[in-house]
Amino acid sequence: MKSVKTFGKTAAITITAGALCASLLAGCGSATLAPVADPSTSQHFSSTQEATEGIAADEAPTGTTDYDSELMESVSNYASLSSFAAKTLDGKTFTQDDLAKADVTLINFWGVYCPYCLDEMPEIAAWAKTLPKNVQVITVCTDYDSDPQSAAEVIEDAGLACPTLVGGTGDFAQLSTDVMYLPTTLVVDSTGKVIGDVLEGAPQNIGAAYGQMINAALKAQGKAPTNA
Repeated sequence: MKSVKTFGKTAAITITAGALCASLLAGCGSATLAPVADPSTSQHFSSTQEATEGIAADEAPTGTTDYDSELMESVSNYASLSSFAAKTLDGKTFTQDDLAKADVTLINFWGVYCPYCLDEMPEIAAWAKTLPKNVQVITVCTDYDSDPQSAAEVIEDAGLACPTLVGGTGDFAQLSTDVMYLPTTLVVDSTGKVIGDVLEGAPQNIGAAYGQMINAALKAQGKAPTNA
C-alpha cells in the first residue's frame, strides 16, 4: 500500500507519501494533513493511485544527516506527561513514574483503522528489542475502545513486547487530544517533557528515523547516544 513517492526533503529520513491517516472526507493518504478520524466511521485508503505527489526517494538530496520535513512538528504543540495515569492493553497502569525509569521514552500513536500504522508495527516491535535499558518504547492505540479485539491481535501478531496504552487521564488525555494525525511519534525525557521534533507520518526506515530522534533527545540531556 506504499507509494514510491515521499514527502521527505532529505535522504536521512523519508516519509512515505500518504502515510498519514486523515479525516473521513479525505481518507488515508491525502496530501492535506487532516485530523485523526473517528474510527467508528473512518474509511480506509485503498489505492496507491490516490497517494499524493512528493519528492521521490531517489530524488531526495544527499549529504545531510538532518531529518527536517514538512511532516515534522514543533514540540510546543504537545503537552508534557508530568502527571497522568494510563491503562495498558493488558490491564495494568502506566504513569509518570514509569517514564522516570528511562532517560528517554519513544511514544508511537497508532490506530487499528490506519493501514500505515499497522504496516510499521512489526518493525517497531523488532527495533524496540534492540534498545539499551535507558531507552524505552510505548505505543498508544487511539481507537482501542471501538475494536479491542483487533487492537490486541495487532499487538500479538507484531510481537510487540512494550506497553501499549489504551486510555488515560491527566496529561495523557491532553496529549492524546494534541495528536492530530496517525501515525505520530514523539520522544519524552524522564520527566515526561516532549523533546526534539515530533514525527507525523510513517518513516521508510524505522531504525534510522527513531534512532535519530532518540539520540537527539539523549544528546540534549548530555547522555551518550545509542547504537539503535
